[in-house]
Amino acid sequence: MIIMKIDKFFWEKLYLVFTIVFNVLLFVINYLSYSSHRGTDFHIYGNYLDYFVFGQQKSLQEQTVGYFSLVSKVISTNLNSLLISVDYKNLIINHGIQTTNYLLFLVGLFGIYKILKHLNLDKIISLTIINILTVFPPIVGLRMILKPEILAFAFLPWIIYTVFLYQQNYSRKYLYILFPLIALLLSLKASITLMVGLTILLFLGKDSFKKDIIILGSFSLIAMFSLIIESYGYTNIYIWDHKTPSGYDFKAPFSFFYSINSEVWFNPYRDSQSSSMFGILILDTFGDYWERYWFHADGYLNNQYPASKILINIGSVLSTIFYLASLIYIVNEKNDKLRKLGLLGYLGLFVMMVNAFNLIPFLTKNFNPSKGDPIKTHYFSFLLAFTFIYLIIKILNTRNRIYTLLFFSIMAIYSFQLFNPLSYEEIKSEQNLINKIHFLSPCTLGDPASRLIEYSHNWCSEQEIIEAFCFGEYNKNLIPVQKDDYLIFPVDESYKKINLVNNGNVVTVANYYECLNYGEGGFIPQTSEEYFVGNSPKPVHLFNTVLFLSIISIFILQFRSRDEQIQKT
Repeated sequence: MIIMKIDKFFWEKLYLVFTIVFNVLLFVINYLSYSSHRGTDFHIYGNYLDYFVFGQQKSLQEQTVGYFSLVSKVISTNLNSLLISVDYKNLIINHGIQTTNYLLFLVGLFGIYKILKHLNLDKIISLTIINILTVFPPIVGLRMILKPEILAFAFLPWIIYTVFLYQQNYSRKYLYILFPLIALLLSLKASITLMVGLTILLFLGKDSFKKDIIILGSFSLIAMFSLIIESYGYTNIYIWDHKTPSGYDFKAPFSFFYSINSEVWFNPYRDSQSSSMFGILILDTFGDYWERYWFHADGYLNNQYPASKILINIGSVLSTIFYLASLIYIVNEKNDKLRKLGLLGYLGLFVMMVNAFNLIPFLTKNFNPSKGDPIKTHYFSFLLAFTFIYLIIKILNTRNRIYTLLFFSIMAIYSFQLFNPLSYEEIKSEQNLINKIHFLSPCTLGDPASRLIEYSHNWCSEQEIIEAFCFGEYNKNLIPVQKDDYLIFPVDESYKKINLVNNGNVVTVANYYECLNYGEGGFIPQTSEEYFVGNSPKPVHLFNTVLFLSIISIFILQFRSRDEQIQKT
C-alpha cells in the first residue's frame, strides 16, 4: 500500500514537471512566432501603451486603463533598449503584451486547478485538463493580443472558487475575499461587466438575495464606479460610451442567429459567414476565422495565410463536436456545479447576441453586416474555456478509453499543425527572434540566456547601453588627448557620425570615444529622444490598490487550502 502511494506521488510530480515544461514551451512557440503589435485592434489600443510607456498624448478608448497600465509597466522594464535602436520598439511591445498576458494566464490556470481540486478530481486528471486547455485556440489567441479579457480569465476562476467555498458554510470571510476580485472585473469593459455579473448571479443562484450578498454587491458597485471614474480621468469616456466605428451602426437581423450556409465547409474563409453567427463560431472556435493569429498574413511567422482548407475543415469538425457534445452533456447533467461551469460559454455567447442585436437600447449599436462583426470568440473566451473544461471532464469520465485517446490524439496533432512552430534552425538564423529571446532573459537574474546565445547588443547595464549605441567602425588609435583641462577627440573618418541630445542640447560626435564620453554624461541618441521626453502619466493608484488586494485574496485562499490539507493529514 505504501509503495503504491509512493508510486502515485512520483507520477504526480513527474506529470507536474511535464505540465510546466509543456506550458512554457507553448508560450515560447507563440511568443517567438507572433508579433503582438500586428494583433487585432492594436492600432486602436496601442494608444494606451504610447500614453503610459512613452508619455505621448493619444486618444484613448472607453475601456478602463488598468490592464493597459499593467502591460506598460512590463514594457518599461526594457525601455532603455530603445537607446540602442528604435527598431526594438515592436519587440519590447510584443514582449510586454505576451509576458503580461502569460503571467495573468498562469494566475487563471492556478484558479482553475483549485476549482478542479474542489470538484474532487484526481491530480492527474486535473493536470491533463490544464494541459489540454493550454492548447485551446481561443485561449492561446487571448494570450497573444492586447485585450483586457485576459484579466477576466485570470481572476474569474478565483471568484467561482470563492463562491463554492462560501456556499459550504456561508462564512462572511469569503465575501471580503470576493470584494476586490468582483470590483476589478466589473470595471474593465462593458461586455466583461455583463458577462462577469451574470456569471456571479448564475453561481450564487438564490443566495443572491441574501443580505450579506446584497451588501457585497453594493460595495462592489461603489468600487467599480470608483475605478471607472479614475479611468475617466485618463480617457474622458466611460466604459458604456462605446465609440461606434464606421460601418458598425447596425443591429443584426434575426436570421443572423439561426442561418448557416454551405460556405462554412466549401469556402471557409473570412467574411464568408457574415450572415451566420453559427458559421463564425464553427470556424473561429478551433480555427482563426478572423485571420488574427495563425492565419494572419504577416503577424505570425510560418503563417498559413489564408490557411489550408483541410486544416480549417478539421477545426470546423472539432468545433461542431465541441458545441453539440457540450450541449448534450449539459442537458443531462445532474451535478449542479458542473452544469453551471458548462453553461458559461453559452452565457458569453448570449451576451454577444445581446450586443449584436442591440437588446439593451441605451447602449450603442455595434454590428457590421458586411462582416458579422463583433461575433468573435476572444470576447467571451474566458467563459468558453469553462465549457471546454466541462467537456474534457465528461470525456475523461467516459468508460470508452479508445474514444478518449482518439480525441486527445486529434487535438494534439491538430494543435501542432495549427501553431506550426518554428524550427531551431529558423530561430538561430533570425536576429529578430534572437532579440526576442534576449528580452525574455531577465537582467535581474544575470541575463541567463547570454550564456547560451550571442546577442548583437547587450543592454542590462547603463555602460552596455552606451557602448551599444556608440558602437560602429572606428580607429582604436584615435584616443582623446588632454589639452588645457579639456579632452580633445580627433575626427575619425571611419566612424559614422551620431547626433546626441541632452535637455535640448544637441552635439554631433565623430569619434567612438567621444560618443562614450557624452553618453556617460547623460546624452542619448537623438533618434531615440521622442521615447524619453514625454510627460510621465500619473499612476493608476486605485486600480493598483484593487489589483493588489485581489492578489492578497488569492494568497489567502491558497493558505486556507494548505491549512485544510494539514488538518486532514
